[in-house]
This record gives sequence, C-alpha cells and structure tokens, in this order.
Amino acid sequence: MFSSLKSAQSIAVTNLKKLVDYTGLKNVIHSITDKNWRATGNAYNPTYQDLLNGKWTNQ
Repeated sequence: MFSSLKSAQSIAVTNLKKLVDYTGLKNVIHSITDKNWRATGNAYNPTYQDLLNGKWTNQ
C-alpha cells in the first residue's frame, strides 16, 4: 500500500483498522512535515517522528 506515492503536500491515514505497515511511504515521507502528517484510527498510528526513525510497522 502507498508504494506508488512519490510526493505529497500532506498525508492523512484514518480508520484502516487492519493497517500496521507504512513501509510504502518511505519514498514520500520526507516531502512533508510533521504538521502535514496524521494517522488515526488505524491498527498502528505512528507519529511522523516514528516514521523518520524507521518504525514503519508496529512489530
């Protein structure tokens, strides 16, 4: 999921109850800021800093 995404102004991932892997965002996460990142209501809701630190999954 998300692997074809190359750039974005903001990203909001919400209410995907089984989502635990954000690896597909590796190519795009550096194109946004923490203020333009939101993950809520998912099985895993990493912060922007979590992703910068390489915590792409909740395992």
